[in-house]
Amino acid sequence: MNWKLYCAADYSGKGNQQPGGWSFALVGADSNHVYSGGDIRTTERRMLYTGLLNGLKEAKMQGIRRIDVYPASDWLLVSRYCNAYTLDQWRRNGWRHTATGVQVLNHDLLDEIRKAIKGMTINYPQHREEDEKWLNAVTARATQEQQEFQRARESGLQLAEARKS
Repeated sequence: MNWKLYCAADYSGKGNQQPGGWSFALVGADSNHVYSGGDIRTTERRMLYTGLLNGLKEAKMQGIRRIDVYPASDWLLVSRYCNAYTLDQWRRNGWRHTATGVQVLNHDLLDEIRKAIKGMTINYPQHREEDEKWLNAVTARATQEQQEFQRARESGLQLAEARKS
């Protein structure tokens, strides 16, 4: 069985720099790991990239070199942009889109993803019915993180304080 990385993001949707959450599950034949986190001031795309990046780093730390990636949303965006060819090309262009010359958003995270996928074989297969369980689980976890960060922001608490309660 190939290792699978399921990742998701949730965002308050009230404009930029709002609370958001991310989550990923790293699933193998007889092992799985679920992680999550968030940020009090972020964007949805940053949360999606953060979940993917953390999942790739965890896979690499475990010695996994071949992995199928299943983003819960924006499959086309992630599969199109988060591959070695595109990321290397953007880096060579000073993190500008090749055709338009426009600055690539979130290039700091994309550069970290570029480094993380070096030496790995990454596939972005279409979701199948059997993947829904994990996609639903990471989406729910990302939503929980987003809600926790939202509550912390509304109450003026720092995240460390919010997680103690």
